[in-house]
Amino acid sequence: DMRDAIASVTNAAWFDREPGQLLARAEASARALLNEPEIHGSLRQLANGSHFASFAMPPSIAKDPQAVTFLDDLGHVVSAAAERRELHERLEVAAHADSLTGLPNRRRLDVVLTEAWAAVGDKRLAVLFCDIDAFKRVNEEFGHPIGDAVLQNTAAALEETVPQRATVARYGGDEFVVVLPDAPPDTEVVELAHSLQRAITDASPGKVRSVSIGVVVATGDEVREPYTLVRDADTAMFDAKHKRLGVRVFDQALRERLLREIDLGRRIARAVSDGEFEVHYQPIVDVASLRVVAVEALSRWSDDHVAREPEEWVPAAEESGQIVQIGLGAVRSARRASLSFGLPVGVNVSPRQLAEPDLALRLLEAWGPDQRENLTLEITESALLDDLPLGIETLETLRSEGVRIALDDFGTGYSSLAHLHELPVDAMKLDRAFLERAPGYTAQGG
Repeated sequence: DMRDAIASVTNAAWFDREPGQLLARAEASARALLNEPEIHGSLRQLANGSHFASFAMPPSIAKDPQAVTFLDDLGHVVSAAAERRELHERLEVAAHADSLTGLPNRRRLDVVLTEAWAAVGDKRLAVLFCDIDAFKRVNEEFGHPIGDAVLQNTAAALEETVPQRATVARYGGDEFVVVLPDAPPDTEVVELAHSLQRAITDASPGKVRSVSIGVVVATGDEVREPYTLVRDADTAMFDAKHKRLGVRVFDQALRERLLREIDLGRRIARAVSDGEFEVHYQPIVDVASLRVVAVEALSRWSDDHVAREPEEWVPAAEESGQIVQIGLGAVRSARRASLSFGLPVGVNVSPRQLAEPDLALRLLEAWGPDQRENLTLEITESALLDDLPLGIETLETLRSEGVRIALDDFGTGYSSLAHLHELPVDAMKLDRAFLERAPGYTAQGG
């Protein structure tokens, strides 16, 4: 009978979710089997996180070794069930929480967003996508422990600033998402976004200089999936970061532009596959002798027989990664031009190319095994500083093979002079904006 009672309580442990309920069942079973209503069970949580269940019994039961063993076994069953339940709860929390900040993670955000969108009704739901600008530099300059502290400070600042009904989640890396049900008018949502920017920068002074935030406000009469709210807020954030707007609200104009960019990306991919990109050459002239001393290779694209300006397609090519193949094609063409003209050739390297870990190897293969001193790679300062360690390593590898490096648009980067000594370059091309601030400079006379 005792074995059957223990088996019954053990089976019940899989159905009684609360340890207290299981303890009550074990207590009732012991009272009935031992015919002793004075048996009382208790469950304690110990300091090490384990549990201990025991049964108080009258002296008559305490003198029966078999009864004592039976009650001890019941206690072990209840203790094990309580520990299993607590472990399950901890795993549930861990599965839906970010381990660094304690905020809801991406998985939990999906649930929160789905529930909020289902309940929006005739109200409004706002989603704010927050990204710390240049966070990579925080890790590089101060170290990853400080970077982790910045993320923790950011999480705390967001939770302290948002309304009580809002949910703050860590989306990944240095990205955070705020879900705001029953959203106020757009102007107030934008004011909240600016408050979040100030709170984040104030929480980590000297380390976080700016924050980009994308905002989406949707009403219940819109037909959309919940995940598109985060997608569109992310798009608005990217636009805010790219244009240095700080805060950007996703609207129909941005949606239409996004669709155009997707279509443009597809056409660029087709043009690369069909070999539609050409390379034109711009002479570089010695102003003293007026002699052409080098040429610069410029990639050009005619889309349906219409010449597109580089600023129209270069951002889309970088976003899609097609700029890598376009750049390698320019280097191969530059090699042929150098042999034909008998002149050194300069080729621009985009930020997206510089992010490729094997860029040096691929550029050297595209140029060929010799006369590498006739190749000059032109890299903007901002592109180099965006990924400083990898960029410097790539440039040092190329210079060791004889390739010259020119720093383009000098004077427009994040901290030009501060980083100049770190950059392995052979020449600088000063940006006009830099020169215009110089005393005595005139556009006509230089």
